[in-house]
Amino acid sequence: AYDLETPSGIKVEVKSSAYLQSWHQAKMSTPSFSIRKAREWFPETNEFSEERLRHSDVYVFCLLAYSGDKRLLDPLDLTQWEFYVIKTSEIDRIFEERASISINQVRRFSQAYSANSLMDAVEATFTL
Repeated sequence: AYDLETPSGIKVEVKSSAYLQSWHQAKMSTPSFSIRKAREWFPETNEFSEERLRHSDVYVFCLLAYSGDKRLLDPLDLTQWEFYVIKTSEIDRIFEERASISINQVRRFSQAYSANSLMDAVEATFTL
């Protein structure tokens, strides 16, 4: 139903996107992220809930923001990434039934965080 849970119990959904892809590109991609509501899966019974919801407390949008020479792209270099955090209740309120949002929409509701400040941003966003 969500990707991970922090030590303090915050349920996090993680989404990623990038400007550059491994295949040939005539131009850079326009990053977007899925925010589609989903049915919760119960591993004990291998069944899904009937209702589609966003089950996390916050979304973390991870953008591989590097847009230079593709040969220098390194997904393991965390300085090439930007991280954005939005409370799930805000996504529900603003985007309702939408299935995806663009990086520009994400940037309207969150500042960019570094990998080092991400955990604090998740905690702060959840407590707002």
